[in-house]
Amino acid sequence: MKKKLFMALSIAAVGIALASCSKKNDNNGDEINDDYKLKLVCPNGAPIIGVAEAASYYSNNVDAENIGVAPTTLNGFFSAGEADIIIAPVNLGTKLYNEETSQYQMAGILTWGNTYFASGNTTFTINDINGSNITMFGQNSITEKTANYVLAQNSITPSNKDFLGNAKLTAEYLRNNPNSIVMTAEPELAAVKAVNSNIKAYSINDLYKEKTGFDMPQAAVFVDPDTIENHKELLDAFLKKVSDTSSLCKSNPRDVAVKAISFGYGNEGEEDIIAAGIPNSKVNYKKASQSKSELNKMIELFGPLFGSKTPNDEFYYQ
Repeated sequence: MKKKLFMALSIAAVGIALASCSKKNDNNGDEINDDYKLKLVCPNGAPIIGVAEAASYYSNNVDAENIGVAPTTLNGFFSAGEADIIIAPVNLGTKLYNEETSQYQMAGILTWGNTYFASGNTTFTINDINGSNITMFGQNSITEKTANYVLAQNSITPSNKDFLGNAKLTAEYLRNNPNSIVMTAEPELAAVKAVNSNIKAYSINDLYKEKTGFDMPQAAVFVDPDTIENHKELLDAFLKKVSDTSSLCKSNPRDVAVKAISFGYGNEGEEDIIAAGIPNSKVNYKKASQSKSELNKMIELFGPLFGSKTPNDEFYYQ
């Protein structure tokens, strides 16, 4: 009888131990009552900086295969509906929701205006763009539209606009042509400043805020409503860690850079260069429910890019 009781207690103890293990994130010991792997989609660029810390911290609970995808593929991920979290331009997720081709809800704004007008000319001001050629990226996107808006608001009209594929390419163009005028972004701009101390840059976000009173939302975090229903504890823990990254970008940008490189942003050996640009990359997670004013202003200015209407309250998670 005692032997049977001992065996029963032993089996129970093993079961409890196994159950406890299943509740832990093995990397950190955090109690997460879910061993599910969140399928995360994130385009290349500054958004990786915003999610790298959380994806690394919760590595046992995140499928990172689609971190660093081309921005042009994001529509397909929304359509497929298989991702749990999609980082995408704020207008894209909003427009698809308004058009009822996506059910993804906005959890928060991840990055704000991290784009800049820049030149290696030591006397450069934004007024020099008037009547000049400028090299930009993001043709027909919200990135170009906001740049056009702040130029128009300052009565500035370039003589010509050339477009390259992304901010890294416009930064490289500036590096090779220091007297040119470009629109680029951080942390790519920091890499150019590292080799040319004459670079002068003007924040498009600051110019936008001067005219509207609001910061300029860029990338947002969109979440699948099924994930909210079935994996809320894990999802909220991940989003909390994303929020914590905002302070790390200021207090320990090099650590954030190391983690971003591990997910394909930049190359090993570029930690210090990337870190130099992180504080100005405007990674600052803000819950969607607290970002309605900023979003509504963007819809007012650039309606068709957002589906030409304000989304209903169900769009905002938390």
